[in-house]
Amino acid sequence: SGISWTYSDFDGDQQEAWEVKVFDEYTYLSPDFSPNSSNNLFYHKGSDTSNAVEVNSYLPNVVGTTISDTGFVDGGTYYVAVRVAKKHNKDIFWSEWAYLQFSTFINQPKPPLISVYTNNTQAMNQISIQ
Repeated sequence: SGISWTYSDFDGDQQEAWEVKVFDEYTYLSPDFSPNSSNNLFYHKGSDTSNAVEVNSYLPNVVGTTISDTGFVDGGTYYVAVRVAKKHNKDIFWSEWAYLQFSTFINQPKPPLISVYTNNTQAMNQISIQ
């Protein structure tokens, strides 16, 4: 999974830096929400002309999910915030934050099939998990 953006500047100045944050719905809809200070699920920045960032390796795994899961909750709603910066006379000027809402739908694994076989003559049970 990745997040990308398109940079443009009316002066034709080059992008010098960028920041990307992902917030859960509860945080984003909070009356005290601020992209600069609210807790985020993901934060990555760079001082280059990149226009995309991969999310997979940066989000924490959620307890009870598979290793390949990126930490998003199935059916969850999230908000990505992106801003970019340029230099003008050696000063950095940041854009306003741009937001996009997205939801996740994760293919859940099938529940395991558990079978119990009884061997009365040898007085033992065998459990098979598939």
